[in-house]
Amino acid sequence: MSKKEQQRHHIIRTAFRVWGATRFTDMSLTTLAEELALTKPALYRYFKNKDELMSVMRDRCVGDYTRLSEQLVDVVEDQNLEGLVHGFVELMNLFFAEQPEYAAFFVTQLIGPAGLARQDLGALFHKQHEQIESAVRKQNPQADPELLAATGHFVMFSGVFWSMVGYIDEDLLPLDRHSRETSAIEVSIARSYQVCMQGLLLQDSVKSPDFTHVESLCHVGSDGRMESDRILSAISDVVSEVGLFEATIERIAEKVGMSKSSLYFYFKNKDEMLTKMVQRMRMHFFDVLLPRMEQFGTIEDRLYAFLIVTAAYMLQNPELLTIAHWFRAQNLDIELDSTTRERAFNAFGFLQEALNKGKMRAGAEELVAVVSYLNLYVMHDAAFFRPDIGSEPELHRHMRSIYTLTMGGLKAVAGASEGASGKEGVIQ
Repeated sequence: MSKKEQQRHHIIRTAFRVWGATRFTDMSLTTLAEELALTKPALYRYFKNKDELMSVMRDRCVGDYTRLSEQLVDVVEDQNLEGLVHGFVELMNLFFAEQPEYAAFFVTQLIGPAGLARQDLGALFHKQHEQIESAVRKQNPQADPELLAATGHFVMFSGVFWSMVGYIDEDLLPLDRHSRETSAIEVSIARSYQVCMQGLLLQDSVKSPDFTHVESLCHVGSDGRMESDRILSAISDVVSEVGLFEATIERIAEKVGMSKSSLYFYFKNKDEMLTKMVQRMRMHFFDVLLPRMEQFGTIEDRLYAFLIVTAAYMLQNPELLTIAHWFRAQNLDIELDSTTRERAFNAFGFLQEALNKGKMRAGAEELVAVVSYLNLYVMHDAAFFRPDIGSEPELHRHMRSIYTLTMGGLKAVAGASEGASGKEGVIQ
């Protein structure tokens, strides 16, 4: 390796460490140059600009993930379902343990359309999905076809999410990994595996919701549609035209029909503009969700209401998926404001009680993690893995499968024979 290549390698590693310490919300070349004891012009001898550096960082992260994944792919033919799932969650835990900054980078740069747009990563994700689904079908040939079709995404999303929980604080942001110790990694692997195989609810607590009753009271109609917003519409349009990373504020302002400076006339800066937009979106979602979810008394009914209302809301506002991915790609760190936080925690008091009583595979302090897991799962499913939904009954049928998997895991598939997801007792 030449001296120039060695220095490029050093810059990449330093960028992961320095920018990763800020959860990739601050990616200043000035800060990076200072850490390297270089000038910014000196950095440009190794990378043309920050975009090139970020591209190389994405390649490095994908390359490391691919190398670890190929170890699993090579032995998959000789593994049963339990061995395959355990191998996947072990892979994800080791991937994040070896370089903790990958957790934040994976979420901001590679989860969603940015990752699937890459032929290498998209093909690998697709292959892993197929392997998992094939193993589940082989073990449960009589299971409901739609439920089987959802198993690959369930294991992959759950495996990634719960492998990252050990790296995150209450706001789901990666921390310096204190749990790189072998014992902590083993605990994380065991919990990730248990969620995939047995779901979030402990088996003696697993019951079926009253699916039909919940669905009848959780219809999301025109009230679920956000009022038109020029800036939100512009973000969605620009991302569709040029992609996540090229959707700059300048291009968005041009789409709105004003200059960047005119756009900021209404806000102090970009952060204030985006923060106010996010707060408005969150409040509208809670206005739709909470009255519906609070109609029910059992944890099962409330959790199912949360899932189907979230899914229906995404269908009413499909551009919000694009906008959410854009916010993530912009590395935005927007905390819940006090009003929204209070509404959220009051709404999920029933879930906190279940966590306190040890009814779920999560600690009492992991309320935010559980809610985020379910919310992000539905959003990710809506964006990439949900079959075409043409009616509300189709949506409900699909979400019954999602509930079955998230609450009962792959073990619940055995109890859901073909056609069972249209009945009350999906989880046996």
